[in-house]
Amino acid sequence: MAVPYSVKHLQYILAVKQTGSLSRASELMSVSVSSVREAIRLTEQRLGVMLFFGTPSKGMQLTGEGERFTALAEDFLNSYIGFEKAAADIPLDWNRDITIGVLKSVGSLIMPSILRKISGIIPNAHFQIIESSARELSEAIRTEKLAAAFTFNDDLHPALEFVELYRTPLHAGLCPGHPLAGRDRIELAELQDDPYILLDFDGARRYYSGLFERHNVKPRVTYTVDTREMAYSLISANLGYSIFNLCPLSDNRTRYDNLMARVPLVSDYWNPSFGMIHMSGRSGHLIRILKDICASFQPVLTTPPAP
Repeated sequence: MAVPYSVKHLQYILAVKQTGSLSRASELMSVSVSSVREAIRLTEQRLGVMLFFGTPSKGMQLTGEGERFTALAEDFLNSYIGFEKAAADIPLDWNRDITIGVLKSVGSLIMPSILRKISGIIPNAHFQIIESSARELSEAIRTEKLAAAFTFNDDLHPALEFVELYRTPLHAGLCPGHPLAGRDRIELAELQDDPYILLDFDGARRYYSGLFERHNVKPRVTYTVDTREMAYSLISANLGYSIFNLCPLSDNRTRYDNLMARVPLVSDYWNPSFGMIHMSGRSGHLIRILKDICASFQPVLTTPPAP
């Protein structure tokens, strides 16, 4: 059986082509002259042709077959170098291409803070943010389409692990000029005659309906919206109030924060935590970084002064 070509032997042969000398090739490759000579011998033996011939004036010169062989060897080694670099980069791919899922209704509220933290650790990363429903995020994690996602911990699948980012007190969003905006706490019944802005997305209607039922309060539903941003906009225009169970993270104040007061509710109604989900028992660089980030934040309820 023919001896397989060796990358080192090909490099030795190309060094002879480059230098025109066995001794200079051995110095270039930091090996003995006999190692270079053996590489040529084994290759010529396998091919059945001569690669070099020696001349007193020009040293080691390529034969016609040697020209063809070294051209192929150069192409191969260039491809091999590219392969080695790409293979070495495999463990670092997560540093460049990071895909994170987030609950669609809250992505703009929390992701700027999360991404700012990750970018400080992995400065050259490219991020893809997948905004989906809680059910779709859970399915994507369990089918390994996503490594991690941010959502609430209600109805958590047993195959998933939850890492709390924060739990925000239930609170009313009020225009800063509202008579109750400066209060430390507020009873839900105190708002029952005000126009209510109903959040209607991914389970929000059911959740907040349960809150009003818990307190035996019938809200005066005046607006129904499907984004938090629209609710914030209506509140800042003094068109009504809404109830929220999330607020911005400590370093992510939105353009509405000075236009809306957040006043905690007096309530024993269940309030889920918000955080990261990933497959139980799985770890890795990204999961460890996201766990550290989850531990570093605190929610902030903002109550701007009334005008």
